Amino acid sequence: MLKYKILIWLFKIKLSLCNCHTEIKHSGFQQGRGTWSATKIGRLPKEINESSGLIQASDSTYWTINDGGGKNVLYEVTKKGAIRQSYPVASSSNVDWEELTTDHKGTVFIGDFGNNNNDRRNLTIYKVNPRKDTSAERITFHYANQETFPAQEKARIFDCEAMLAVGDSLYLFSKNRGGNEAVQLYALKAVEGNYALIPQDEIRLKAQVTGAALSPDAKTFVLLAYGKLYFFDSSSGRINFDKPTYCVKMPLKQAESILFESSSRIIITNEQGEIWQLSKN
Repeated sequence: MLKYKILIWLFKIKLSLCNCHTEIKHSGFQQGRGTWSATKIGRLPKEINESSGLIQASDSTYWTINDGGGKNVLYEVTKKGAIRQSYPVASSSNVDWEELTTDHKGTVFIGDFGNNNNDRRNLTIYKVNPRKDTSAERITFHYANQETFPAQEKARIFDCEAMLAVGDSLYLFSKNRGGNEAVQLYALKAVEGNYALIPQDEIRLKAQVTGAALSPDAKTFVLLAYGKLYFFDSSSGRINFDKPTYCVKMPLKQAESILFESSSRIIITNEQGEIWQLSKN
């Protein structure tokens, strides 16, 4: 218990000291200090003890999930955090659910691809439409350049907690563990199959990426990391790292879920059960 408290204390200190200097110097970002302000608007119930994905369910509700070890359930929650409905996802299991994303048809994609130890061989994305049918299709994949399981200590880059659905494709962003600051971008078709992923792009970021969200007009996407937000211009219709815009320091504890609700409003949940609203200044 004491060790856990010390780790939490060290994590809080790390968040408070984080900045965007590296990303501005090496990766083309501008300083985004003061562009967004945060207000806590709700709290999730104990049943959702590790919110690890967030997307819009309706005008007044969100879908969220629990992290690894939780139930294989989609939770529909109000903006203040109350559970409205729970949807068990048939033909699925929660090994390490880490992300939610959705396409323009309302299809929900659940990323069961958390890979802390870089040793998983069953990386899966579940595809489901909870309003119509809770049975899930399976999209499976592996990293084409991973040679050992687990990966060598200095090459533990095969972990992911962030995903976007755009058009007919899914985009995955690596968590850059072990001090590796090169975040990898992968792409695959959003249809049932088994895929070998090869990096499509990479960028140097000094914080671990835990979530991704696309703006409603699709002109901007944002990566959530511990203590920071990274914004990119996607007005070309392509998801890549060609046009980083600004980096914002935003220490909201262990934040792992993000939703771009409008061009001027972002919703974030953390593993402490808090719901935060970010408003553009």
